[in-house]
Amino acid sequence: MVTTSQRGRSARIKGKGGEREVVLLLRDVGFECNRNLDQTRDGGGDIVVGPYLFEVKRRAAAIGQNERAHWWVQATIAANDKGLQPILVYRSDRQDWWCRLPSSMTGNRIGCWVEIPFVFFLDFMRGGL
Repeated sequence: MVTTSQRGRSARIKGKGGEREVVLLLRDVGFECNRNLDQTRDGGGDIVVGPYLFEVKRRAAAIGQNERAHWWVQATIAANDKGLQPILVYRSDRQDWWCRLPSSMTGNRIGCWVEIPFVFFLDFMRGGL
């Protein structure tokens, strides 16, 4: 039987691994970045690149709209506290990375968000921030 503390430890390991994956993907497109190792103590997102704060979420099970909505609020609050733009990056096991970002980044003036495959976002980043 798996205990609550074992599940929590497994989730933390999966989360840290997800953050490392995203850091490597961002470095591959030419951006120097590191994980925010003080995020629990100091608050804030997982990774900062230029004017963007990335909140990374990685989990085993499928990710529903409620989880993404909760994570988006978390990312937005952390980014606003630091004067940055929020970007939520997420994936579940055996799935591709996706991201949610402010629609203003796509040229849309409506104050909402868009979700796109993270690989598309990385292509955008290659073109410059």
